[in-house]
Amino acid sequence: MNLSQIIRKARFEVDAIRASGATSALWSDEEVIDAANTAMDHVARILRLSSSDILSKTMTSTDASIDLISETYAPSSFQIAASTLSYTLPPDCVRIDSIVPTTSGYEGVRFYPAKSTQKGWIDQETLTESDMSTVKNSEQIYYYTTIGARTLRISPIPKEAFDVRLTYQYRPPRLLRYNTGTTQLTLGSTTLHGVGTLWMSSGVRGPAELIRGSTTVCDLNIVYPRITTFTAEDTATLAKAWPSESASGIYHISMVPQLPEEHHAWLAQVTAAVMLRKVSPELSKNALEELSAQFALGVSPEVTIRQTQESLPVDEYQLP
Repeated sequence: MNLSQIIRKARFEVDAIRASGATSALWSDEEVIDAANTAMDHVARILRLSSSDILSKTMTSTDASIDLISETYAPSSFQIAASTLSYTLPPDCVRIDSIVPTTSGYEGVRFYPAKSTQKGWIDQETLTESDMSTVKNSEQIYYYTTIGARTLRISPIPKEAFDVRLTYQYRPPRLLRYNTGTTQLTLGSTTLHGVGTLWMSSGVRGPAELIRGSTTVCDLNIVYPRITTFTAEDTATLAKAWPSESASGIYHISMVPQLPEEHHAWLAQVTAAVMLRKVSPELSKNALEELSAQFALGVSPEVTIRQTQESLPVDEYQLP
């Protein structure tokens, strides 16, 4: 599911869509998008607690720079360097799972998590290079901790540089839609061109889906090849070549949650539960607790949180 589909399903779950297709004016699209991102943080937190693999990401300090969240991040930022204690972690890093050397000859090096207040850490950090002269780099034990949001600090001070592989739990990027300008598609091409677009600056990122029409008037049932990456303000790459005749016109781009697809429907339901805070904080709290409990029991979360229209203080409707 993409964000536009999640918005529609969440509105349906709280009876904010009538049979005619009109939608409740109680929630603006911006409010539903905010609810979806709050819901994604909630779902991601539960998934990280349930398994260390679902939201796990691995990169090596020799990897090429990558576009993450709102910056271009260079993995060389965590390459172990001589006489250096502090390193910069990826912007989407929530928790480190492991740090493993990849440079030949350093296979015996081990990294262990530690708190910077532990006495062993303090003792190690005060070691001088002469104190460490008898320690072989290939057998060295390092301790690491994180300071603030993105600073990795290790101890003792490395004597030489070497590369490592970092495995960590990641934070999915915020979901966005983009509705400015037009797009051009060419038969047999995997390149999507924008006219009057500022995709990179807007924060929209792949994976995403191209939907015919604007965010207010569109057909969510027509699925185009998925956008994998945005490479410029007006250029993106499709997962598959455009199979139809060349086309141009009004389209909008809707990001796809970086969560396992089997949890997208659950995300929409959690979004609906978050939306209910505006109507009934107690109902919202109960729905979130039930959704979380069902997931913990290994049951596909499916909670009936729809209400009768009369329970919502809404009389005004607008076209979706």
